[in-house]
Amino acid sequence: SLLTLLPLVSSNPAHAFENRVAPKGKYPGMNGAPKKGVGVGPDADGKLRFCGGEPNCFTSDVKGEIEDDPEHYYPPWEYSGKSTAEALVEIEEVVRAYVPGTDGIDGGGWKIAKTTPEYMWVQYESGKHQYIDDFEVALTEAGKVHVRSSSRLGYNDFAVNGKRINALAAALAKKDGWKTTQTTPSTHPEYWARLTRGYD
Repeated sequence: SLLTLLPLVSSNPAHAFENRVAPKGKYPGMNGAPKKGVGVGPDADGKLRFCGGEPNCFTSDVKGEIEDDPEHYYPPWEYSGKSTAEALVEIEEVVRAYVPGTDGIDGGGWKIAKTTPEYMWVQYESGKHQYIDDFEVALTEAGKVHVRSSSRLGYNDFAVNGKRINALAAALAKKDGWKTTQTTPSTHPEYWARLTRGYD
């Protein structure tokens, strides 16, 4: 099985991830620390952490009702015809096949930081400034995968989290029994509008 229990990595890695493709910038990296609750797995209700006020986060588990936070909400991936263990193995296959630098993001590489039978945490690093983003999936609901992707620092992520989710979701959707969703200007208009507005 591809699925293995891996130790946690430091929230401030001293060196680049092994699959980095972009050269580092001239200044020390700005790794930051994971948001509270990120990297520990789903809570007692089987949910991942909700997003804060920054527009650099997507989650299947918003605080309150979906209608209260549509810009952060991202629908769970759905699967059928396979067990939870089989579904998580296929997610890991997609994660491991992801090429650093895809669509101009994550040039600093990535690393699987933690896996359990129902959870996976992956860290992604930007190229020049070495910012770290956290991506999580939780398979705590039958046939569904709760997803969360967020930046540790900053405000506007220049669509990095959206592009990453879309790339992983598209690859997973090519496998039998999967249904995933893309983030688009139609589903998250304010998020994608920031690409043209810059910081606000």
